[in-house]
Amino acid sequence: MNNMDSKRIQQGISDLAEKKQMLIMSLQTDIEAIDSEMSEAFRELGLKAYALAKESGSIPAGLEGDCDKIDGFKSEQNFKDKKKLEVAERYDEEIAMLEKLLPKTPTPPPLAPPPTAQPAQSAPSPRPAVTEKFFCTNCGKRYTPGNDVFCLECGTKLKQ
Repeated sequence: MNNMDSKRIQQGISDLAEKKQMLIMSLQTDIEAIDSEMSEAFRELGLKAYALAKESGSIPAGLEGDCDKIDGFKSEQNFKDKKKLEVAERYDEEIAMLEKLLPKTPTPPPLAPPPTAQPAQSAPSPRPAVTEKFFCTNCGKRYTPGNDVFCLECGTKLKQ
């Protein structure tokens, strides 16, 4: 076998190894996508089974512990949600009390626009002052009215 044949064989081996690696990576990506879809399907199935068991009042044998675990998670989540609102309210009250101690600073008058030869365009509606504080009625997250229509934390429609 001459040197030229050896180089072609080595190139063939290299090409096959590269193709093998690319196909394996592609199949692994497909496997991970299927696994993700299957996990989501199992999650949805679990939610439905849990809801049906709770509705009927009869939990299938072997699933009592799992349903109790989910009930515990829900209870803990509700407790944390309530605690989060209490913390927000308490700190908002303390912040408001401290803000009252600050001296009032006069607001400077708005600057006059420079004269232009072009007709004035309608100005955008003014935004509320950044110092205004509004909180979502559902989760307590702070927002600035005019900027946010829905709460970024829980999706509740915000009051403007």
